[in-house]
Amino acid sequence: MGKKRINSIVSQIEFSKLADIGCDHAYIPIFAIESGKAESAIAIDVASGPLLNAERNILKKNMEDKIKTRLGSGLKPLQNGEANCITIAGMGCETIIEILSDLENLQSISQLVISPQTKLELFREFISNSRFYIKNEMVVEDGKKTYTIFNCKIREL
Repeated sequence: MGKKRINSIVSQIEFSKLADIGCDHAYIPIFAIESGKAESAIAIDVASGPLLNAERNILKKNMEDKIKTRLGSGLKPLQNGEANCITIAGMGCETIIEILSDLENLQSISQLVISPQTKLELFREFISNSRFYIKNEMVVEDGKKTYTIFNCKIREL
C-alpha cells in the first residue's frame, strides 16, 4: 500500500482506539500510533502470513504494547468496546459489506474509514442504509492508481 494512501487514510481517523481489518503489514495502525491519531490498535487479518508480517513490523517499531494482532475473519475477533474506529482498505466492496454486516454486535464503533477497490456506488448505498453516514470522501492518487477513501461517522440519534 502506497505511503500517500496510508497517510490519507490515517488523516481521517478521529477516534483513539483503532481496529484495522485486513491489516496486511500493519502500516495503517503503525502510522496512526506514530502520528498520534490513535492510542491503541488491533491489527486483524484472516491469513497467518500477512499477520506475521504485521507482527514483525510492529516489533521493529517497538509498538507491541500499543498494537495487538489477531488472526480471524473480518470483525469476528473484535469485542465490543475494544475499538471505536475501524479501517478497511484494499478489498472489494462486496467483501467490505460482508465484513461490516457484523457491525451490529459492535456498538462502540463511531467511525469507519473505508477504501474499497471496487463498486463505490454499492458502498455508498450500503452506508446510506446503515447507522453511519458519509462525512466526506477523498480521492487520492498514489503511484499510477486512484483510490477513494470514505470517512463514515455514526448517525446521532
